[in-house]
Amino acid sequence: MIFKRKISFSLFVSNFDAKYSHVIPYIKKRNSLCGVEHRGIHQLKYKTVKDDIPALISKGEIEKAIHKALSEDKLIKFGKGLSLRKVIRESNYKKMEFLLWMQNEYKKIKLLEEKKLRSKPDADWTNAGANKLDILGDFYLIDTLAIRYGKTHEEIREGTYGRIFDIRLKDKLEREVNQKYRENSAKRNKRK
Repeated sequence: MIFKRKISFSLFVSNFDAKYSHVIPYIKKRNSLCGVEHRGIHQLKYKTVKDDIPALISKGEIEKAIHKALSEDKLIKFGKGLSLRKVIRESNYKKMEFLLWMQNEYKKIKLLEEKKLRSKPDADWTNAGANKLDILGDFYLIDTLAIRYGKTHEEIREGTYGRIFDIRLKDKLEREVNQKYRENSAKRNKRK
């Protein structure tokens, strides 16, 4: 009797990408796995969304990334009790559907950040060398929020991605309103 050994999920994904990449858009993406339904990647901790899951995936530890996503959502009733072993034992096809759902969630996040959080930089700010802050990545954002709210960097990074996104959006909108107000005030003062 020949026993068919289940191939590793990382190998399954790479084989799948190589052979069937053309059908990926047509595969159903599912936000549930192992009886746990996920509400959205934005509900996870900021550090999980921005650092932990991408790092695990880049190291080829996709099942650990899936487990982290499923077990860290605070409002999932059974996610906390979900073991990595149970994720590993799940069907590779079901894990693939969940992974594709996660990838879609990350695409949505990227599009939302580009659409809602990007703004035309202020000329004075640009001339002052604001682009030099880009080298810091998220550190500048986390540092600014930590100072504003009297928290440590780690406490900020423990907040949900959705909450930090909302704060960033509010800041962007306030900057735009303040800029428009200054422009309107300057026009009024010129007329007088």
